[in-house]
Amino acid sequence: MSEQKRSYDEIKAIATLEPALKNVYVEGMSDYFLITDFLAHHEIKDVKVYTVDDLNLDDLLKKAEPDKERQLRKNNKEKVIYFAQSLEQDLNSAELPLLCIVDMDWDKVLNQLRTGKYLCYTDYNSMDMYLCTKEVVTTYMTRGHRIRAALKDSFIDSLLIVCRELFHVHCLMQERCLPMVNNDKAFSFDKSTQICSLDFEKYWKSVLMKNGLVRNSQELREIYDSRISQSCDDLRTEVQGHDFVYYLYICFKKMKSKMSMNDEEFANMFWKYADLNALRQEHLFARIIGL
Repeated sequence: MSEQKRSYDEIKAIATLEPALKNVYVEGMSDYFLITDFLAHHEIKDVKVYTVDDLNLDDLLKKAEPDKERQLRKNNKEKVIYFAQSLEQDLNSAELPLLCIVDMDWDKVLNQLRTGKYLCYTDYNSMDMYLCTKEVVTTYMTRGHRIRAALKDSFIDSLLIVCRELFHVHCLMQERCLPMVNNDKAFSFDKSTQICSLDFEKYWKSVLMKNGLVRNSQELREIYDSRISQSCDDLRTEVQGHDFVYYLYICFKKMKSKMSMNDEEFANMFWKYADLNALRQEHLFARIIGL
């Protein structure tokens, strides 16, 4: 990362003068560290990675409408997208080796995917979901936490199903600019079977009551049921990374008698166990290699 923040005009000038430079721009630090670890592991030294916070985009953001500017200043994802679209427009027919990477989040489900020459989405819902494999979770469980239990296939399958249910409830709230609701009391994990489950009706009622939506229950439930019934080729596209990692933490705490770290420390440590070799097979990382 650069100590001195480059302005948008400087970035354009450098791209024009040195079009062979390979750059990747991301939303935040977790994305930065995973990609830089991946590049270092595979001895790829000619690709530089920056978070959007490493850039000084004030002049660019001021060109947007006031409401849009306020949105951009508080949302790194939207800032990366705006940056990518602006580069494409301002550099016209240039074909530069750069990528601006953002999380998929709700965009696919809500038909809000943006496109662009330099814009690229994660293969799954967020960068965290590249950690969601039995091999990575097993390694983290045994080496990171010294939990000896054999990890059953049913564990990750059931955890993803629960997190997908949460995702679609959260999606309804996201559309209406309403807050999420804590669902710890509705979540359960059976240590003997390694099955995760959600008391969905209990959680659904708490969401409606918290957000004053009891009168809209039938309408919202029909939308939810329609979306959750749609086939999903890979559940990782409809699971928030934060949910997956947080409930993995809850499950590990139940598997292990003592867990000294909190959920944030658990999440930060998890990144160290990413399978950097397997990432080569993912579309996003293949694009990075191919710059």
